[in-house]
Amino acid sequence: MWVYPWDANAPIRPNGGWLDDPANVVDIITHFCDRGILRSKVDREYFWLEGAYNTIATMGYQPRRFSYITVFELRDGGESVFIVKDGNHRLGSLVAFGHTHVLVARDECDIIDVSRHAGWPHVVSGLYSPADAVALFRKYFQGVDDFPRSARPATILDA
Repeated sequence: MWVYPWDANAPIRPNGGWLDDPANVVDIITHFCDRGILRSKVDREYFWLEGAYNTIATMGYQPRRFSYITVFELRDGGESVFIVKDGNHRLGSLVAFGHTHVLVARDECDIIDVSRHAGWPHVVSGLYSPADAVALFRKYFQGVDDFPRSARPATILDA
């Protein structure tokens, strides 16, 4: 889970993003625990989001002064989509203010082209079949708002 087929540096975990201890959850969007989510982790997410929102509300989006939202590019022929690597809280705040265009930073080397999928590290290793790797890649072009939701909400843990 959350291992891109083109990312040679991603750690391979036997249980994907599922962890035994909620204290080990590093990101509540990509890591999970059957026991639930620590309230402190949820509070931290809100703190970061509120901080980004308040800063942008009072000072505007100033990436040159603070930091840019960083992205990498997925390229399929003449089409591209961009995946946020860092800056989701700033981006969420900008969307809340109605922005539809945002100045971001992207390394020229951070382009993943689907035409090279046969050489992607996790296709070569066999973790992904070529067809699954391309299907995952193209899902980002289609959008990801049709994902299934859990039938049972996570328990919020105070300790």
